[in-house]
Amino acid sequence: MDIYAGSGGESNLTMDHTWITGFPDYAIYTYAFNNGKISTVINHATINHNGSKYDTMYIGASDGENTLHMDHVAIIQNGTAQNNRHILAINSFSSGTINAFLNNTILADNQTGHESPFQIESQGTSHISLTSKNNTITDNLSSSMSGYGFSALAFEKSHLMLTFKNTILYGNHGSAQDEELYFQQSETATLTFSADYSILGTHNILGSVSYSSTHEIHGDPLLNSTYHLQKGSPAIDAGLCGEWINNGWFYLYKRIAPDDDIDGDNRPGFGKIFGCDIGADEFKPFPWPMFLPAITGHH
Repeated sequence: MDIYAGSGGESNLTMDHTWITGFPDYAIYTYAFNNGKISTVINHATINHNGSKYDTMYIGASDGENTLHMDHVAIIQNGTAQNNRHILAINSFSSGTINAFLNNTILADNQTGHESPFQIESQGTSHISLTSKNNTITDNLSSSMSGYGFSALAFEKSHLMLTFKNTILYGNHGSAQDEELYFQQSETATLTFSADYSILGTHNILGSVSYSSTHEIHGDPLLNSTYHLQKGSPAIDAGLCGEWINNGWFYLYKRIAPDDDIDGDNRPGFGKIFGCDIGADEFKPFPWPMFLPAITGHH
């Protein structure tokens, strides 16, 4: 499906409890241009078995504004072998602006032939801001030597800001096992990557990228075949639930982690600072209901 907004127009797309499958071209394509605005909200959705020619999901802006909210979404087992195509692509050009918010989302077991399955790129004087909270991004593969599992690129005079909290960004590969995360910034651009309480793979940096990771958790997150945590995972109870902030008169509680996980299981509640799991799943030591369709295993 294609959604456009231009000449000052506005478009809004809301999808809830939706299964998107079998699209040979774009499964979801949104593009804002010429002062147009697009707002896309996707909740409780599964996006799988799409793609052969184009990106599975493309979010773009050129002289327009594009906003994406994804919560409780599984993007799994999609693939493309075409050049310059991705599973999830977020691209801005000229003076475009993109704001993306991802919560409780699994992006896993996707494959591309020549580019990174998950790529974010800014050009011109455009701006991209991506905030990731409690997502699981893993087991995505680019079979090309020039591809990485995840790429962030900022060119010309653009600004790209990435904020990851309680996120698993681990085990995404190019054809070589050390090609997990790639960051590239031109001399006149700005690229900032900030991670907190996250599990990250190895990374490569080209340019003066601002890269920081605080309270990083190291080690294999021990995910099962449906990308849920297994007993003994270092991600269990290792995330940040929220924080108490003194505003000068009294303390206010600021929530960081979502209140539930991708399956609807509750995370530690109001007032908790620590004890939430990292990633989209809150570990339960007993069988849990899943809205996801059956996943046949890793590629």
